[in-house]
Amino acid sequence: MRKLPVGWEWRPFATVATVMSNLVDPLDFADMPHVAPNHIESRTGRLLPHTTVAADGVTSAKHLFQPGQILYSKIRPYLAKAVLVDFSGLCSADMYPIVTQLRSKYLLYWMLSPEFTEIAAQHQGRSVLPKINREALAQLPVPVPPTDDQDRIIAAIEEYLSRLDEATEELEHVRRRLQALNESVVEAAVSGLLSSQRSTDETASVLISRILSGRSPEVSLGDLSPLPSGWTYATLGELAAPEPNAITDGPFGSNLKTSHYTSSGPRVIRLQNIGNGKFQDAEAHISEDHYEKLLKHSVRAGDLVIAALGTELPRACLVPSHVLPAIVKADCIRFRAHPSLSAAYLSIALNARSTRKRTASLVHGVGRPRLNLGEIKGIVLPVPPMAEQARLVSAVDQYVSALERLSVSVCASLVRASVLRRGILDSAFKGLLVPPNPTYSPIIDLVISAAGSAR
Repeated sequence: MRKLPVGWEWRPFATVATVMSNLVDPLDFADMPHVAPNHIESRTGRLLPHTTVAADGVTSAKHLFQPGQILYSKIRPYLAKAVLVDFSGLCSADMYPIVTQLRSKYLLYWMLSPEFTEIAAQHQGRSVLPKINREALAQLPVPVPPTDDQDRIIAAIEEYLSRLDEATEELEHVRRRLQALNESVVEAAVSGLLSSQRSTDETASVLISRILSGRSPEVSLGDLSPLPSGWTYATLGELAAPEPNAITDGPFGSNLKTSHYTSSGPRVIRLQNIGNGKFQDAEAHISEDHYEKLLKHSVRAGDLVIAALGTELPRACLVPSHVLPAIVKADCIRFRAHPSLSAAYLSIALNARSTRKRTASLVHGVGRPRLNLGEIKGIVLPVPPMAEQARLVSAVDQYVSALERLSVSVCASLVRASVLRRGILDSAFKGLLVPPNPTYSPIIDLVISAAGSAR
């Protein structure tokens, strides 16, 4: 082990802390709080929202813990899940309730530190679900300073972390505001607030009449919000290209399964690729031979792909050229816009809050919200003049690009904050946050504590 400051000493975990095994029948403690590993935030020591034993439907034996104990998740120790509780309750059998002769917060912060986490991960067993057993935990090293140094280290850590948490919360607030601004820009575009149309523009009504070639519009304008002069509403089905299968979904059933995926070849566009107006580059491939069998579901650059399953429906983005050749998977809709329309504008309109609000009544499915192909064809969109569509796409692109640059900067700062948190804990246990006090021996503190317990 590395050298410690003067007056500190490395001690095995078992000599400074004890795992309190107290398994009980949860039926006798139904109204008590229940804490499981998923209720503890990784690497921060924060307790997340949790409920009671009864609410979680707990039936197997659990540990009864007491105030002042540290709850440490023995599964996946590399996640560093530990929390100091100030109440009684039951915790998962995959957790260790721990008491210590050291300052409890001092041991907690050590167990959250990158150094302890790295050592613990080296002693984890199994490969599918890594765990650290009690015997391995008992042998892990703990740097033990005098009690007054422990108090000063705790104070220094909490001062630094408090300031860091304040800064992090401000960054999170900015990140949320940027997301809200992004949504507002899209909404402003489809409601006409960004409109700069000119009197010479062909009106959308004339445009839609030309696209429909004498067919009557499907939309009753009287039931919809007013639009700027020259705009109109139309269904997505009316805006499709005049060709077979301009709107189609992906192959279902045995035609395309995960067992068909290969390491390379034509791409499969899945739900996880469809962001809010942005293609997410999560790769999946099939063989050339299998692709040839599914050409009906293939996409071209500039096609729209629309999510038919999940949250935030409809959700759509353009297909970029670099993913071609590609097909869409089940629950993904490929839409090919009429050549007189801007597919980029239709992507903006499909992702707008007002469109989702109008479409909400069509979404169905308990636990798995979805839209079928017919319902997607019936989605109503605001349509501006063609020239105005191009201007709106350009304006939205400028605003969104600027917001994305700011968002990237904020996310980078959040990553730096996370690194700084680990650095604070790392420095604390090397004696770098506060100057060490060489006048005390940790052995004396432990002897006094043990003697007091014996009395």
